[in-house]
Amino acid sequence: MSEHQLLIVHPSSGGIFYQELSRRLFTACKEELREEVALCSSRELRNMTTDRLSSATLAVVNPVECAATSNDSSGWCAATSSVRSAFFSKLALGYKRIMVLAEAVESKRYRQQFRVPVNFNALFDVGFVSQKEKHLFPDVSYCFVFDGPTKKEEQVIASLSTSKRHIPWALVGCQTPEHLKLVAALVDYGRYPEGFCYLQRPFDSGLSPTGLAAVLSKTNYYVWSSEDSFAHYESFRFIQALLAGAVPCKIDNSHSWDDFDIPGIFPSAQSFCAKVQEEDYWSMYSSAREFYTSKGSLAEHLEKALHLV
Repeated sequence: MSEHQLLIVHPSSGGIFYQELSRRLFTACKEELREEVALCSSRELRNMTTDRLSSATLAVVNPVECAATSNDSSGWCAATSSVRSAFFSKLALGYKRIMVLAEAVESKRYRQQFRVPVNFNALFDVGFVSQKEKHLFPDVSYCFVFDGPTKKEEQVIASLSTSKRHIPWALVGCQTPEHLKLVAALVDYGRYPEGFCYLQRPFDSGLSPTGLAAVLSKTNYYVWSSEDSFAHYESFRFIQALLAGAVPCKIDNSHSWDDFDIPGIFPSAQSFCAKVQEEDYWSMYSSAREFYTSKGSLAEHLEKALHLV
């Protein structure tokens, strides 16, 4: 990393996930890498001076969402073209620009990031599995960043021990046909049909991070399936589960994950239910924890990526 300040830009409102990712990146850089780093919203970036921006490397977490939430009013709104233009004009003043994403590369959300009117020096793809071979935008250098734990997260995970939990399984996500089928299968095949289910409708704010953590702290298995058809592992769900002491369990009957060592991926609800009957909760949690903490910290992976920019 150069002598220029690293400025992590996050969406002013909207998706909680990307705001949380921004906070974790900031924590890893400031507390562990001792980088000169600051955190700001997309709205705040629009008000920054040219001098401040020209001396900073801008790590922009989801540029499209940042532009859409950079208006001066509070809350989410569909940004006008002038608002988006003002945001990207300010963004273009940065010494260097890094795009930070955590999406399936085949998705529309990923592709639209490369249609914005500003050039990026690099892309940081944060997750568990590199997607470099599928990245189709050679003008933007691809850097995979393993979504490892911060120092505090590692301490929290290490301190957890087996305890009595009252919710066998929890499924939280969008109300999709896949999730509805998964809930039905868990009820039909599970030894414990009385799990927790919260499926939000479009534009519903859903459970808060605090609310989800409270549910998962009483849950054995956090179960989900992808909300699209792409082979992409949602590392943020794995981390949410582990921090609360729940076992992360992804159900995916469309893709093979045999070449990867991520624990807790099942081809069906039936295979998941069979697994929890033959192996106890704490054994499965310990396997997930060992996988996560053995891959290196988020700070270590960020440091390697920053040296390439």
